[in-house]
Amino acid sequence: MWSWLTGGSSFNFTANVDSPSTPGEKSVLSDPIEDMDADKVFDAFATYVKAGKTADKNASDVKVSEKDGGVLVEMTFEIPALVGGGTHTFYLLHKVDPAKRLIEIKNFPSQYFFDKNEPLTTSSLIVLDGPVRFEWWTDAHAARSSGKMMKGMIDKFLGESDTPVETKIDQPGISDPAANSVVSAPIPDGKMNPESCLDVFKQFLVDTMGATELPDGTVVEERSNVLAEVGVGQRSFAKHVFNKEENHLYCYEYGADESMTELMSITHIQVHKEPFRLEQWNLQEAARRAGEGTIKFIEPHVKNVLESLKEG
Repeated sequence: MWSWLTGGSSFNFTANVDSPSTPGEKSVLSDPIEDMDADKVFDAFATYVKAGKTADKNASDVKVSEKDGGVLVEMTFEIPALVGGGTHTFYLLHKVDPAKRLIEIKNFPSQYFFDKNEPLTTSSLIVLDGPVRFEWWTDAHAARSSGKMMKGMIDKFLGESDTPVETKIDQPGISDPAANSVVSAPIPDGKMNPESCLDVFKQFLVDTMGATELPDGTVVEERSNVLAEVGVGQRSFAKHVFNKEENHLYCYEYGADESMTELMSITHIQVHKEPFRLEQWNLQEAARRAGEGTIKFIEPHVKNVLESLKEG
């Protein structure tokens, strides 16, 4: 359960409860909103969306426009030097359906996904009646990513290993040219070779990234809020499994789930020989998500809308 204090009382969101709108599924539900009309609450949220106020406050540039009958919010962030520097643009496309009191938010995490019209996630917000409550969930779509954030971490590893070479995002894969990957140029002989690369990477995780090696050889990483510097991250958890026979690293990503039980995605690093090159990609698990971590996006916007209604 998540809550904030407003007007001297606590307003709660509860994760993973039975969905009133889609039986058999799970959602996040808010406490009842007393003395409020459902249509009035929805209209206030729709006005908030159309004004582009779902944009992250840390964005260095925000553009709001109409697209495909919806509201497109384009957010550009400055990327920390730690993960490559430069800028990165995210897109949120909002579709407002007053008849269902439903707002759908499609998340395109990069220009690559936006140009392909393939959202990484689609989130749904419904204003329920009898009693008036907010219902919220996120549908994560099966997707393969190979963008700037992954390139930044590969570049950092190669730099720390004294083997800096050019890497490119969203390229035809080395293993499968029909799929997209981050790929490196050939890596010259030096501190590491294809046979030692995974061992060097494990040491990089422990020594540089502060990860912990377990007795079975896997590495658990609690990532500090690096991505929060660009307004899109939070503390996250991952487990790295090294397969020497395949010369492959499997990084199981759990997002904000400290228990590491709800798998979000798997990041892959394949070490290639002849020539020695690295290939990286991420595969997101398709799932409906309604846990504590999904609340973090919507709660400040709900709070702002409710406060504006009370003031009004």
